[in-house]
Amino acid sequence: MSAAQGSADEPIRPPRSDLFDLLDAPAEPAFEQVTRILASALGVPIVVLALTEHDRPLIKSCVGLNPRQSQRDRALCTQLALAPGTVLIVDDLHADPRFSQHPLVIEQPQLHFYAGAPIRTTYGAVVGTLYALAPQPRTLSDAQQQVLTDLAAVIARELEQRQEALSVQRLILNLQERLEETAVRYQSAFELAAAGIALVGLDGSWMKVNSALCKILGYSESELMRLTFQDLTHPEDLDADLTQLQDLRDGWIDRYRMEKRYRRKDGHVIWATLSVALRRHADGGPHHFISVIEDITEQKETEQALRRLQHDLERRVEHRTRALEAANRRLGDSEAELRSVIENAHDAYVCIDAQGLVTDWNHQAEITFGWTRIEALGRALDTLIVPPDMREAHRRGLAHYLNSGDGPVLNKRLELSAVRRDGQLFPIELRICPIELNGRTLFSAFLHDITERRQAELRREREARQDALTGLPNRRALFEQLPLAIERARAEHSTLSVLFLDLDGFKRVNDSMGHEVGDALLRQAAERLSACLPPGALLARLAGDEFTVLLADDDEAGAEALAIALQQAIAGAAVMLDGRAQYVDVSVGLAHWTADQPATTADALMREADGAMYRSKHAKRERFRNATSTR
Repeated sequence: MSAAQGSADEPIRPPRSDLFDLLDAPAEPAFEQVTRILASALGVPIVVLALTEHDRPLIKSCVGLNPRQSQRDRALCTQLALAPGTVLIVDDLHADPRFSQHPLVIEQPQLHFYAGAPIRTTYGAVVGTLYALAPQPRTLSDAQQQVLTDLAAVIARELEQRQEALSVQRLILNLQERLEETAVRYQSAFELAAAGIALVGLDGSWMKVNSALCKILGYSESELMRLTFQDLTHPEDLDADLTQLQDLRDGWIDRYRMEKRYRRKDGHVIWATLSVALRRHADGGPHHFISVIEDITEQKETEQALRRLQHDLERRVEHRTRALEAANRRLGDSEAELRSVIENAHDAYVCIDAQGLVTDWNHQAEITFGWTRIEALGRALDTLIVPPDMREAHRRGLAHYLNSGDGPVLNKRLELSAVRRDGQLFPIELRICPIELNGRTLFSAFLHDITERRQAELRREREARQDALTGLPNRRALFEQLPLAIERARAEHSTLSVLFLDLDGFKRVNDSMGHEVGDALLRQAAERLSACLPPGALLARLAGDEFTVLLADDDEAGAEALAIALQQAIAGAAVMLDGRAQYVDVSVGLAHWTADQPATTADALMREADGAMYRSKHAKRERFRNATSTR
């Protein structure tokens, strides 16, 4: 017995049968020819080619064994083919304790001789064995051993060539699928974008526009196609636009951004932020422009600045065949165009898969949420931007859509709260759309920070209820609070007082010294009155020189005491105006209501207090007049 030199513990690595695509195929002439040549060269009756799959050999070609013997031979093949991955020669199996009791050794065909060589790839992986069997003991010459190893190498090269061809085919299919996915994602991003997006020819003609741009400019798609951007640009802004456009074509800049005016179809002039990039041919020549247009008319009027967004990413895939190169070029063009559109969008763009993991994250998303693209990709979206108390609802909604196809929040504009990387909550406007691609579900979303818009709304709401001169609640705020105060008093079985105040002498000061001095008088009066109020009381400026106080949960005597204090606060000291001392007084009318009295209304209480104030004004000596007084 002898064995060729080699490592005694080198493992046999099984091939992937799906890669070689050989195990279920019928007998092949190339492998049949190899086994016949080896049988002839070694002078043996039996030669077997076995490929290894999942630690068991599968007979691909054999000479000298019938099917039944081949099946019985597999047990012996298992021991031999799974031996160390070197050339193994056993001159007499009967003398080797590993094989001496095997049925094929002690029974028919009573094998004595074995010689096998591993099928080894260029990467060192052992994927099978080529071996010879004989019923008589024998030895091999050096030349015969060389034939065995050479034929094993021939088979290994054949397998690798087949593997190479199959890899190319699969890569082509993979690139075709990615090309289709990119096209769908591009169309989705193009149509869903809140900003206007257009592909513009070198002459300024509109090549392709989305619905948002049509809405901004007031034209239908077919109408825009008959115009150029020069037709719609305000004449005063056209030269600046064309100058930068020429610099872009000449290669002095790679993109530009500007604020400019457009003329809508209805004649109105709007302000917009225009971002332009140039798409070039493979040879570097200009092809078309990519323009992103966002209506900033409202922001311009309120002097709200928009931040600029720029980022451009293109990927190239190397090809091994001409067909692969063409597919990769188309894929690269589509991906570059999609990336340019997304990266120039003024909204954050996020794409997630069915597991909620981020698959895309543009530059505006980096700015809005504080996570870089590299950090965000592959992470669960809810851990990045969803507030903690909303994460479970997010996960349930995702699972519900995947199970039922029902998504009540999809394809709609929603206003929600989001969280930045630093933990800060802020409001966003969200639009999300599901996409089905090659059996996969993706969710494409555009998100816009609406913090400034919310703050402006709150400011307008606050200003609508606040007197601009004194800073006090105004008439609207008073008549919103008074019915609520009546309901609280009724529910709590408490009291409510309304004090109506009118400044005596204000008209004299206002007419003689001017409106600016009159305004100063009203502000000082508001400060003095506010200083007298107990906690919970509300002072409002009703109109002109009229003020109103709401006092809850106090008895009538307490309300009268407050009325006297207010009167004294105004009449007790001179008001300094324009360096001169001015004296004014105040007439106060009081209406007091308790829950055990008949029901009342805000208008009724105001009329009672107003009437009491006028009676006080005409009764010169009285500090104030209570509506219930008979004097």
